[in-house]
This record gives sequence, structure tokens and C-alpha cells, in this order.
Amino acid sequence: MNYGYYNYYITDIEEDVSAIRAELEKYADKIVVESLSSAPKYFELLNQVKEGDAVYVYDIQRSCGGLGDLVDTLKLLSNKGVKFVSIRDDIVVDDSEIGKCTLKALLVAHTLTGVDPIHGKFC
Repeated sequence: MNYGYYNYYITDIEEDVSAIRAELEKYADKIVVESLSSAPKYFELLNQVKEGDAVYVYDIQRSCGGLGDLVDTLKLLSNKGVKFVSIRDDIVVDDSEIGKCTLKALLVAHTLTGVDPIHGKFC
């Protein structure tokens, strides 16, 4: 099954999400929209998906609290055999070679976030 997800809490509770919903409807059989910063429906969705499913988000910013959250989510979904697509960011993580490379690149980027930006790791 293909799932769509969007959280509009981040900017404005009164935000019109009809265009975003319409975009998600192009890909998803079921769409989850919520307006809570804690994102309980998103975590429920991540727990219920199974191998062969896909999770479509409109953009990563609305589905993750940062690079660490994104990497954790992608590892979880990858281990389950679930495809992840961010429509606006044009990112796909799945079992294709490009999908696997995208995940590896994000994992490396995440490890680099702990490096001292002035002195580097090897100074």
C-alpha cells in the first residue's frame, strides 16, 4: 500500500493543505494529515507499514525534526523493505542502487554533523 503523510503544525494551524493533499493523492492510497508537533499519527504509520509498502511525504521538513530523525526513519523503513519518497525534495530511498546510495549518503552526512566545523576531525 502507498501512504501519504503531511504535518502542517510546523508553520500555521490554519494553513490550506488542499494543494499538498492533491499532490499526495497522485501517489498514495491512504493519506495521513496531522497538526501536532509530536506527530503521533506519523509514528503509528511508521510502525504499521510492511514490506512492499511506500511512504510518500510532501517534503522532508514536514516529516522529520532534523537529519538524525530522517536517518533513523530511513533506516527503519529500509529494514522493513518500505520505500520512502519525498516529493518536493525529489528524494527516493528504496532497494534500487540509487535508493541505497541516497541512504548511504545521508548516513555519511549525519555522521559529519558531529565534526568540529572549524578544526575538522583530524586536526
